[in-house]
Amino acid sequence: MLRRFFLWVLLGSSTWAWAQAPMYAVVTESMLANSDGHLITDMALDTNGLLWVTTENEGILRYDGERFNRMDRAPENPDDERYYSAICMLRPKLWLAGGDGVYIWKGGDWERSAYPENSCVDLLNTGMGRIYALSPSRVYYRGLSEDTWTEESVPGLSGAYQMAQKEGIVLIASESGLWMRSPSGLWTQLLDEPVSSAMPLGKRWMAITDAGLKILGDEGWTVMEPLVRGYHSYVTTADGQNTWLMGESGLWYVRQDGVTARLYTHGGLELETLRQGISSDAGGLFVATEKGLLRMDAPERWFDLRTLPFRIGPISHVAAHGTDSCWVATSLGIYSLGPKGIRNHGKPGTGLVSGLTLHQGAWAYGEFGLYRFRSGQWENMGLTTWVTEVRWKMDSLFVLQNGQWSGALASRTPRFQPVTRVPASAEMPSTPRWIQDVYGLAIESLDRAIGRGMKPSLLIRSVERRTKKENDPVVIKVGFRGLPQAGNGIPVEYQIDGGDWISMGSNRRLTLERLRAGQYQIRFRATGPRGDLWGQPTVAIEVLPAAWKRPSFWVPALALMLFLLGMAGVIAWRRARDRATWNQEKAELERMALRLQMNPHFTFNALESISAFILEKQPKEAVTYLNKFSRLMRYTLESAEDSHVSLAREQEALENYIALEQMRFDQGFHSVFQVEEGLDTQSLIIAPMLVQPLVENAILHGLRPKIKDGQTDGVLKIYVGHDAQGPSLLIQVEDNGIGREAAKKQKSGDEGEKRSAATRILQSRLSALQVQTGRPHSMVVEDLNDGTRVTLVLPLNHEWSEND
Repeated sequence: MLRRFFLWVLLGSSTWAWAQAPMYAVVTESMLANSDGHLITDMALDTNGLLWVTTENEGILRYDGERFNRMDRAPENPDDERYYSAICMLRPKLWLAGGDGVYIWKGGDWERSAYPENSCVDLLNTGMGRIYALSPSRVYYRGLSEDTWTEESVPGLSGAYQMAQKEGIVLIASESGLWMRSPSGLWTQLLDEPVSSAMPLGKRWMAITDAGLKILGDEGWTVMEPLVRGYHSYVTTADGQNTWLMGESGLWYVRQDGVTARLYTHGGLELETLRQGISSDAGGLFVATEKGLLRMDAPERWFDLRTLPFRIGPISHVAAHGTDSCWVATSLGIYSLGPKGIRNHGKPGTGLVSGLTLHQGAWAYGEFGLYRFRSGQWENMGLTTWVTEVRWKMDSLFVLQNGQWSGALASRTPRFQPVTRVPASAEMPSTPRWIQDVYGLAIESLDRAIGRGMKPSLLIRSVERRTKKENDPVVIKVGFRGLPQAGNGIPVEYQIDGGDWISMGSNRRLTLERLRAGQYQIRFRATGPRGDLWGQPTVAIEVLPAAWKRPSFWVPALALMLFLLGMAGVIAWRRARDRATWNQEKAELERMALRLQMNPHFTFNALESISAFILEKQPKEAVTYLNKFSRLMRYTLESAEDSHVSLAREQEALENYIALEQMRFDQGFHSVFQVEEGLDTQSLIIAPMLVQPLVENAILHGLRPKIKDGQTDGVLKIYVGHDAQGPSLLIQVEDNGIGREAAKKQKSGDEGEKRSAATRILQSRLSALQVQTGRPHSMVVEDLNDGTRVTLVLPLNHEWSEND
């Protein structure tokens, strides 16, 4: 009972906290499939709006609008992958990447520069003709057109993480504190404690320490937000006064007045452990997560998670009250919300709401007339028919009913009179602006905007083709730069050599197949009202004729054909020679197998068993044992020269062998020999002594250990029948013994060697028979829950077919 009480208290407190504290979300869009995860360490945009990233173990990648493509050479051994930590663009087609050194892009490959160390944790392009490279304990710089690096002395620097700069001032965040370089070139220590990241906020500086996010003011460093800790990247807003943070503690917005806000996804989830973030080509944000990449096209638009449709219903009208409060009308009632909470004030009356207005209180009008919220309840203001519009001028209230305007002073009981002149509608403020959306209510403020981004245009992302030969497909990828959602949904058309324009729809991939040899000009354009402003990029495609159409092809082809014919003759001769060799080896392997089956151990054991029966005065058992043993030895000797024997003779030999082993082990196991009904064992023939090694292995290595342990439930099963998979003979030998793994642990001496040799020779016999007959001979071993099953699949050979 006490547990239930605390549970309800916890539930109620969480509900109260949700109702009181606003949580804001931004709309995010995943740019990668769920299966495409990359451990991104840094990001940068080129002049075409293409995203370049460095990774921990996948090299340097470039995003083409669909997926990442590798831009460096992958090592042969995956363990030799470089850990790249930073990337920056100095000017178009000139890139630097940091990792175990600093690498320069050479238009197709990366070359190591003359950077004097083996570690680079960050790169910084100041935009003033100088590039900085940061190692854990030193800082270097070089000019954009120079090749040599010069060290700048920073005494006491160690464990460096990150560089930041604004207006000629450079900062280094490190384990040894926060270091600042003034425009005159002097390095000083601003903060004497570990700093994981640093960034500007307007004209001031912020630092992330173990105590949280700190800001430098007139009174020194003070903590702004204790929840912001760890490594973070940053992006300043378009006006340079506010800052976005993306890092280990999620996505944060820091206002110049010191107010911080944590942002969530529109599903209410925390954006945890962000790896990196930069401004996007469309004036939004690119944010790298642990395994993905997110795009935020409108970070200035925040959704209040308290107003999600499933909580308060779809919003129909909004009335703003300052910059952080408003009243909204929904299908569930009229709500007021602000920084301290959200409250449902119910419905003023029955029917649709036409609007809300806030002037000397809250007013609602619609199908129910005109109501004012006062003293915690709705009061009718004398109008009970449909009011479609309300306007204010000072303290005068004007309402529209049935196309007729009337006005009155906003008193406790206003008296409306017809009027001929009404004031103009009040203009909504440009910022902040309240917006109704499918995700609920959003507030948009230009103070949070990142910037205008790049000039919108249509670009050719890549051209992919295996070869330049005709009939090989050519894949051309196009995309938009500088547009929200990467221009998704904007139709695109293409034209070949000035022909008709062909629509691609919203597809961004064009595949051209069966192109004949020649030169082609492929032009693209966007359709729509602003399509002409986005350009018409063109790509030239050269298609070469097929090799067989060239005269230079015939002489080498003819020579190659003659060479191949000669090689085919040599191979055919070698195969005939190898076949004869195989036949000889097969006969030798069969003789070895027969010698292996009836090894001296079995003969000695049999004679000892006969002597034991005689000594124990069991003459009848001795005679029976001797009779079966003599039959088995006779079969072994008689079949030694035969290539095939009838299945009936093989069955009789197996039954004699099994009976001898049962008498030897004092009937310590049972046997079942099952032959499929209708199977003619007299006419079917197989190679002699092919099954006996399997039976011997099953008894000696599977069942005998159980017999030694005193168990008498051992069963040996032999099944002979047709294979369900095709016209073949199926022979299965199954035991419920200790299994192969346990037998391996117990085998020792020549018994273990014999078992391995028996299996190896049996496999060799099957391979030899397959080569000789050209028909499949196979063996499959299965480990059962108890014991082992061995399956032989042999061709169906009859005595008359062999004679033929």
